[in-house]
Amino acid sequence: GIEILNAIADRVPGTVVAEKALLRVGDYHYDNKQVVRAVEAYDHYIKTFPQSPRKRMGHAMLRAARARYAQYKGDAFDDTPLTDAQQRFMIYSDRYPTEANKANIPMVMSQIRNALVQRYFSSGKFYKRIGRKTAAIFYYKKVIAQDSQSHWARRAEDALRSLGVSPAPDGKAAGKPKPDPIKKPDAKTDTDSKSPKNGKVEK
Repeated sequence: GIEILNAIADRVPGTVVAEKALLRVGDYHYDNKQVVRAVEAYDHYIKTFPQSPRKRMGHAMLRAARARYAQYKGDAFDDTPLTDAQQRFMIYSDRYPTEANKANIPMVMSQIRNALVQRYFSSGKFYKRIGRKTAAIFYYKKVIAQDSQSHWARRAEDALRSLGVSPAPDGKAAGKPKPDPIKKPDAKTDTDSKSPKNGKVEK
């Protein structure tokens, strides 16, 4: 079981046996839909064995990214798992471009980008409605920064103009907007799991 694998890794640290044991710990949690523990285990493996063989390192990095993505539960919840998964997939794609294409990571990245721009646009719209102009500007500009070619970006540009603000990138516009200290209602944290479909771990 999992206890035996951890015991093996502790008994012979730094060895190939320990490396494979730690990787199997991550796989155990991943296969059992324990995505939070899977990310922790894979990250521990990557940190402990940074020079591991390409195939095993890629396996750990990809599964860690997928497990992190699976922790995102929607617009009403914290978006940290989504942005973290995006970063992880980007790093994986840079390091393993061929494998990333085979695993349809460009499609997964597109899904994450779409989810983020919709979330940011929704936040901007909310803050605009309640009169929090600074926060609305901040989120509308995040839409444009995340995906300047999307229809959400066009809508964000129109919204910025309606607020009397140029949609030009920060640095060209007068001043840089900062987010309001208040949070969007019903924001929740992420603890539960989803499952692998298009890169997610399935229930």
